[in-house]
Amino acid sequence: MSRGLGVSSASEVAMDPKYLSLGINPFEIKDGVLAVEVRPADAATQQAVRRAWPPWYKGERLAPRFTSGLLTTQFSFKQLYGYFEARVKVPRLTGGWPAFWLLGPEGTYNEIDIFEILTGLPHVHRFGQHWGRFGRDKNMAEIGEAKGSDLSDDFHVYGALWTEREIVYYRDDLEVGRFTNKDLHEPMYIILSIGMDGSWNTQLDLHSSPSGSGDMLIDFVRAYRVN
Repeated sequence: MSRGLGVSSASEVAMDPKYLSLGINPFEIKDGVLAVEVRPADAATQQAVRRAWPPWYKGERLAPRFTSGLLTTQFSFKQLYGYFEARVKVPRLTGGWPAFWLLGPEGTYNEIDIFEILTGLPHVHRFGQHWGRFGRDKNMAEIGEAKGSDLSDDFHVYGALWTEREIVYYRDDLEVGRFTNKDLHEPMYIILSIGMDGSWNTQLDLHSSPSGSGDMLIDFVRAYRVN
């Protein structure tokens, strides 16, 4: 998997050690488990990211409040249909937004969210699909939730079976929901990310503290072809 290269939002920037020569590495492997670290962004990082906005951009040049990391197979692996799973432990952190998802071609809304968890609501596992094309369709979506125990207490295996006809979602090998595949018939790539705040957290008033920090732990990520 490739690592995120300066993917920025108003709340966090997904770092690479070479990004803006800042030397920030949000990734650490210990005992075979990858930690993706969220940390408060210091003043030097905020200033460097603010200066890096492109000259043509006319909006507010926002500075990130946090540094984070993102893993993607955008430039190395894409697949049409199959079973995708990851064993992940989400952090105990208010304001976090860890996710494991598949993303489709540019110009589409195509997306399969295998899990999205607001760490301020760690007992809710949200999953679902988006589909449609820019300029032609609205961002159409079908979303489900599976409630249970505090998911930040331990590792869990999150999976999705994507076929021509349907998408079935799993947690720890148990089905938590399924939807008809409405229009997702092009190869997608894998993303594991952890954002901070964002629109969903804002809607529920789950804002992070300025000193918020935590690690999303990833034991494995797997993709299978299904005949």
